[in-house]
Amino acid sequence: MKTFLKIFSGIVFVLILALSGAYMGRNKLIKTAVEKIGPKFTQTTVLLGEIDFQPLQGHFMIKEFHIGNPEGFSEKKLFSLGSLTVDWQPKSLLSDKIIIEKVAVEKVSASHEVAKNGTNNIEVLQKNILGEPKPAEKKAPEPAAKDKKQAKPAKAVDIKEVTVKDVKVDAEATILLGEANFQPVQGHGVIKELHVGNPKGFSDKKLFSLSSVTVDLQPETLLSNKIIINKIMVDNVFANYEIAKGTNNIDALQKKLLGEPKPAAKKAAKPAAKDKKPAKNVVIKDLTVKDAKVAASISGIGVSLPLPTIHLTGIGEKKPSTFKQALASIVKVFSTETLGAIGKATTEALKSGADSLGKFFKELF
Repeated sequence: MKTFLKIFSGIVFVLILALSGAYMGRNKLIKTAVEKIGPKFTQTTVLLGEIDFQPLQGHFMIKEFHIGNPEGFSEKKLFSLGSLTVDWQPKSLLSDKIIIEKVAVEKVSASHEVAKNGTNNIEVLQKNILGEPKPAEKKAPEPAAKDKKQAKPAKAVDIKEVTVKDVKVDAEATILLGEANFQPVQGHGVIKELHVGNPKGFSDKKLFSLSSVTVDLQPETLLSNKIIINKIMVDNVFANYEIAKGTNNIDALQKKLLGEPKPAAKKAAKPAAKDKKPAKNVVIKDLTVKDAKVAASISGIGVSLPLPTIHLTGIGEKKPSTFKQALASIVKVFSTETLGAIGKATTEALKSGADSLGKFFKELF
């Protein structure tokens, strides 16, 4: 019996040492696994510079994570991440609500490339990982099981703060983001230095830029059917509309990013889905756009003028308004102020630009 206990104690001791070693070396194991298993799924290079995973301390961090372009595209990286840090309350992992103190993302870059055959690198990567989409099979509805156990509700996640810094997207136009900070619990968000470049074939000016957007909302309404935003402040906005070679920069960017608009096919009317959730409504109590400028040019000849401060109140208060409808109202006022500032000389050109901008936002959202 004593011999058995000694052997059993020895095995337990060896297992403890092995588990301790695995736990201590977990970061190296994860890094190796990512770099060896990742390429089998993506069929591209996958690199991870550093990882620090401390579950008991509530800390996770990775640095220099890179995914290469699929075969047939340039040697640029498809996606790069300078660093990602997540801090959480360890005790909350065992509760019904996981509390994440902070998520910080820095130095993100992504590239969007289109091959001669019309495919793009992101679609190819998606197919590599998920495979070709299969047609949906029609299945007969299963009879409800009387003794079927109720599924456990998913754990709630409470994220106190998210910060994103230094983002660059290389597509048909370069998109830059200086910083974004969101604090859902406090109902506060800020975006700083957002810039969208012109597509190829137009001037070196930016198509759109803004210095900052500050949003304050009622956090308890985020999960309701009506989100109430107390205040939006937009500062230092620049919009640039150009016509060249029979098209304009907004339409050109839309076609490059979203593809050529397809003719609407006539389809038989489908019965309304009973379980379809209605779109969320939004109320914007106060919106201010200050220090805005607009520019319009035709073949390099144009005008640039400042706009008066735009101040709107009570959007969606008297009449229910979805996000799309609220955005359409804002764009309409912005267009009206723009046309008034530019005057008769470029009214028709700029009206076309405002219409294109409205269509672009409608397709995007």
